[in-house]
Amino acid sequence: MAATVRPEAVSATWATVGMGTITGVVGGLVAAILIAVTSVLRGREFCTVVCPLGTALGYVSAYSLYHLEIDRDKCVSCGLCEDICRSQCVKMVSRHIDDTRCVRCFDCVAKCPNDAIRFQVNRNRPATPLLIRSKKRSGV
Repeated sequence: MAATVRPEAVSATWATVGMGTITGVVGGLVAAILIAVTSVLRGREFCTVVCPLGTALGYVSAYSLYHLEIDRDKCVSCGLCEDICRSQCVKMVSRHIDDTRCVRCFDCVAKCPNDAIRFQVNRNRPATPLLIRSKKRSGV
């Protein structure tokens, strides 16, 4: 862009480019290619594990007011939400969404055939009656 305004200034700048600048440009290109390849092969793992900003946002989102929750009573374990999740944060075995890795793309909400995934304020209570405390019966 500077060449369109003053071509002579740009030619003088490129004449003084040293090895340090070329090394920096090559290093930046190699890093960009590695990030792109990692993103294609492993999804958003770079953003949630390596990137300092992604890690900091993961810690903040763990304590956010709203959460994506799987309603265990409506879920039929079809696995569509786990397959479509870009961050690989949906675990069908435990019917849990890892909020520290979730990027809130809401693809799982749109894909769920039973509307079992909701964005809500409170955490769900256990759906299995065996996990709910019961009163002790006397004489048993």
